[in-house]
Amino acid sequence: MHPNKELAQYFLQRIHHYYPIGLPHFSHGYPGFQELQQIMQDKFSAIEREEPKTWYDLVKEVQNEWSGYQVFNSMAAQFPCYEVSVRLAEAAKTGMHIYSSLILSVSLLVKHYAIVVVDQYSYQGPEYSGVSHKIVCSGMQHHLELDAKIQRLKHIVCEFFPEHQYTNHDVLFKYKIQGGYPYNGSYDDLGEYTIYDYLFSGGLFRQQYTVAH
Repeated sequence: MHPNKELAQYFLQRIHHYYPIGLPHFSHGYPGFQELQQIMQDKFSAIEREEPKTWYDLVKEVQNEWSGYQVFNSMAAQFPCYEVSVRLAEAAKTGMHIYSSLILSVSLLVKHYAIVVVDQYSYQGPEYSGVSHKIVCSGMQHHLELDAKIQRLKHIVCEFFPEHQYTNHDVLFKYKIQGGYPYNGSYDDLGEYTIYDYLFSGGLFRQQYTVAH
């Protein structure tokens, strides 16, 4: 079996462990979902003590590595992951603003982490008020030339979370799961979601985005 498919199947098993896919109305009586809620409760209890220390140390390293950039510790995201983002660039063009950000997400549901780069296009003018679109990619061969910085970020994660493995971008977004919704969703959100939506996303959920590799 191709390694990507094998990893996707493993993720599918973990998603089924935590989420009652196909029977979403069972969520609050589903043992895995109750376990997920406990993970979230433990996460927020730890935040009050600024724990785990390894995460806060990692964020400091990211701040040092990306000195001069805005770095956001999204520890309080309503999702079972630790997340930090870096505002990479901002540009204004006729009729739109473009914001580029890098997002590191360390999952609390699997021993894996993800790195994605998001280019958000926000359209200007009264007829486009509030209209924006995101393009999500791995960050490799990006026009901002991020390859070396991303490799350095991987080394930082390995230093503080050695048990976590980097997740191939194709696996995160290629394979879709139907019949349920991620942790912070609801019955109104029943539909098709990616592995990233269930195991890694603290900020992309409910967002319209296109995946570019």
